[in-house]
Formats: sequence, structure tokens, C-alpha cells
Amino acid sequence: MRTLQKTTETKAFLKEVREKRKILKIPQKVIAHELGVTAAAYTQIEKGATSLKFDLFIFLCKRLDLNANNFFVKNS
Repeated sequence: MRTLQKTTETKAFLKEVREKRKILKIPQKVIAHELGVTAAAYTQIEKGATSLKFDLFIFLCKRLDLNANNFFVKNS
């Protein structure tokens, strides 16, 4: 399974996830349940303490209606 490196973009993504989840008033435990993990495990993901797997990245983008393209470095 592919894991995204811990970069500035990953940190920005996780910050956006937290903010959007709060705006939508979705508790962490709800997202955790949908992922099949404990609330504590999801908290660690959202804090960036756990590596962000690519499939989780895609899930969060879809679940929270985030544009995945906004979080990739664009090379000129």
C-alpha cells in the first residue's frame, strides 16, 4: 500500500481535513467508524503522527469533498 511522505503538502492536507470535518460537524469518531479504526487511531492520523496511506487520502477527499489536486506539488 502506498504511503504519502510527510511533507508540507501532507500537513496542509491534514489541516484542511480537520477544518472541513469541523465545518461539516462530523465527529472524529464517525470518520473513524467509517474507516474501521478506533477514534484514537484516527486522531493520530489527523494529527500526522501516523503515516497517511494513499487510499485514506482518497477516502478523506471524497468524504469531505476536498479537491485532491490542491495538495500535490505542481512542477513548472
